[in-house]
Amino acid sequence: MSKEHTDSWFVEEVRKNCKTMDIGLAVDKAISDMPEDFEIKKFLMEHRAEVKNMSITEYDEAKTIELFQKEARDHRDREKITDMLRRGKTVEEIVEFCGYPYDQVKEIEESLLATARK
Repeated sequence: MSKEHTDSWFVEEVRKNCKTMDIGLAVDKAISDMPEDFEIKKFLMEHRAEVKNMSITEYDEAKTIELFQKEARDHRDREKITDMLRRGKTVEEIVEFCGYPYDQVKEIEESLLATARK
């Protein structure tokens, strides 16, 4: 079995398992379920705790990066919507032209109106 195949199998198993369990259990299950003919299985079994810790750290980093990227997109979208509303575009025009969800644009419009009333 090639190393690339083994690695991709392991990563895919962990991802699949994460849908129904936390990352630590997902890694444990992937190691246990790994076919016996995968040369790396013995190493992973012997170093299970280290593999789990490393996987958890990498998983947490990936989730953190994903969260920051989502927050950056949300912030950028909010700025764009705010700018368009201030330029006189209607909620409907913004939704139709940009494809933003109606509720998101409406919420930003209401926030701007509330701020203007203060």
